[in-house]
Amino acid sequence: MTNAASTNEVAVVLTEQGHSVLATRLPRLELYAQSHGAPIVATGTAYAQAAAEFSALDPRVTA
Repeated sequence: MTNAASTNEVAVVLTEQGHSVLATRLPRLELYAQSHGAPIVATGTAYAQAAAEFSALDPRVTA
């Protein structure tokens, strides 16, 4: 969770264990948590940045 005290610490530990960790930190927003499958406009948000990171990892993923 973004801004949690342990966010960066957990990312460091996971990286040290050989896991890939996204650079983008995603905030917990009730707007998205309660969307119930409705379309969400993520342009210009951390969610769009994370999608771009996923796309860069695997070209089969589209942002």
